Amino acid sequence: MIKFKPYKAREPNYKNQLYLFLGAWTNLILARYDAFFAIKQEAPKPNKN
Repeated sequence: MIKFKPYKAREPNYKNQLYLFLGAWTNLILARYDAFFAIKQEAPKPNKN
């Protein structure tokens, strides 16, 4: 017969969650930043040889 261990809630890993949260935020912000500046920038002019 299988003996189940009683479920013990481990203390939350705050540091890990914080890093995940920060990573998500930076990705979001950088993506928006890039999009914003891509729109603002002029298209590169074709150089005439």
